[in-house]
Amino acid sequence: MGQVVEPDETYRERAAALWPAIAAARRILCPFHINADPDAVGSTLGICHLLAGAGKAVTVVASDGEVPATTRFLPGAGDIARYGGGPLPDADLILALDSSDPERLGDLFAIGRERFAAGPTLVIDHHVTNTRFGTVDGEAAGANFVDERAAATAEMVYLLARAWGLPLAPEAATCLLAGVYGDTLSLQTTSTTPRTLRVVADLLAAGADLTGVVNNLYRTRPYSAVRLWGAILSRAAWSGQVLWSEITPEMLAEAGAGDGEAGGAINFLTGTVGARVTVLLHRGEGEWRAGLRTLAEGVDVAAIAARFGGGGHRKAAGCRIAGGPAERDAFLRAVDELTAGQIADCGLRIAD
Repeated sequence: MGQVVEPDETYRERAAALWPAIAAARRILCPFHINADPDAVGSTLGICHLLAGAGKAVTVVASDGEVPATTRFLPGAGDIARYGGGPLPDADLILALDSSDPERLGDLFAIGRERFAAGPTLVIDHHVTNTRFGTVDGEAAGANFVDERAAATAEMVYLLARAWGLPLAPEAATCLLAGVYGDTLSLQTTSTTPRTLRVVADLLAAGADLTGVVNNLYRTRPYSAVRLWGAILSRAAWSGQVLWSEITPEMLAEAGAGDGEAGGAINFLTGTVGARVTVLLHRGEGEWRAGLRTLAEGVDVAAIAARFGGGGHRKAAGCRIAGGPAERDAFLRAVDELTAGQIADCGLRIAD
């Protein structure tokens, strides 16, 4: 296949630490986080294909019962189980990918908390805010692998597969490519490294469907999504140097859209001249779910989100805010103040 990326010593060591729990398991449960993105779905489906090829029975579960429309073309997406409450499916091992903390798994974790605590649970992730919630025999050592250098969890899965010596079929390669392309906005983010590009080359050489990935993630969308985007863009407003918009149940109903059809709108808004931080707020029952993005030098939205119990990456993060419009507005003012403070700490001048 002409592979060009070799896993480094860290990957070989972490692969060796993770493998005993995987090898001992016959049935593996792979949940992906709520409000899933292409990396969550792609990395999880990718490892599902890899481990199924190694003789494991793997169940992929959407923790909130939702599979994003943009990822339903991926091989194996039709077999994803949709969690709706109750006991977790039987499994000898829980393998959680791309989840920075167990709360990101929603009710699946809240209801199955004791099952997670009992272990074995393995965690593979690239978020700097990961809480290392994996355990084997009550210990976190050897149960968590977090690589903040990776542009996507799917990039990590590919390197681990190489270290494990697992063959890469086109189905797995396509899923992993979707994960990398989703988290890098098609290789445009600053998290994209030479290693990321070499991983993409390997995935393409293995038969990944680049056209399918690009078309489904970036080129095609249902009319309902077009209507929803129009509503989101028309509501864009400023709070200081924070550009924000919102999604409400009424907007979704009028557009005939699902919440997942807003994917990409926040990245479009982030390119607005003058926006130090962009916030897209999703209205829920008694709360707001906030996505934060930035292209600004010196701004770390993961640190800002952490002040509100959230997390993520320096340039893309999220959190939840309890309350209604008043709490939303207070949050936006706080984000503006925290952003200004970060820029001042870096010695950068805020433009008038």
